[in-house]
Amino acid sequence: MKKDSLASGAMSGNEWLADVRNLLVVAALSLMANFAGAAPIIVRATGVVTDVFTPWFDTTVGEQITLRAQFDSSALLDVHSLGPFSMPPGVQFASLATDPAASLLITLGSTRSWNKDSEPLFGSTFHGFFPTPLPQIVLVNGRFLGVNFFGINPLVGDPAQQDTFVDDVVNELIFGDPPGTITGGDAVSSHPPFWDGLWNLANATVTVSAPGTNALTLLGLALLGAFTFRRIASIQTGSRG
Repeated sequence: MKKDSLASGAMSGNEWLADVRNLLVVAALSLMANFAGAAPIIVRATGVVTDVFTPWFDTTVGEQITLRAQFDSSALLDVHSLGPFSMPPGVQFASLATDPAASLLITLGSTRSWNKDSEPLFGSTFHGFFPTPLPQIVLVNGRFLGVNFFGINPLVGDPAQQDTFVDDVVNELIFGDPPGTITGGDAVSSHPPFWDGLWNLANATVTVSAPGTNALTLLGLALLGAFTFRRIASIQTGSRG
């Protein structure tokens, strides 16, 4: 009777371990299905201040500007038109507002910076004008063109003391502004820009990680978990024998 009880207990333990193992595999496969088609994209760009019209935070001609953005490839959207305006072939927008893990960092010199949360219209489509929420990285045929972004730092306070960074790619695509144009100044709407700058578009990089990396990692974890549970079951069965 005792032997039968032990055997029954070992079987129940093994069944429990098998159930846990199966749940682990199912969960991993489910995660793989979600991640297999996605890949992180990293954009890096540099620029320079080309003109200074009004003294502002000691901005100087030649001062360096950097951009680093990261987002999921699933955020990319082909854009054929904005309102009544047709877009050139190959235009894509990637919203940095739809993915909580997306990031943006723009620096000017050594002390000034803006991130995706510096955009006062963060998450807005501007009454449906944009097909995806602001701010947006803009690519043309897979190459960086700019970022639809009106950055204010700090986001609250006296507009005359708020440091702004503006990259209006829409004006480039629709009205023919020079590609890579950026400006800055304060946040007073009636004030003209205090400085102009330009992205070095030729040296900007768009890096796409190999798709399936997350899926392979999850599969490896699932197989490791299955092996571990099987090993535990084997040890328990042996100790009960």
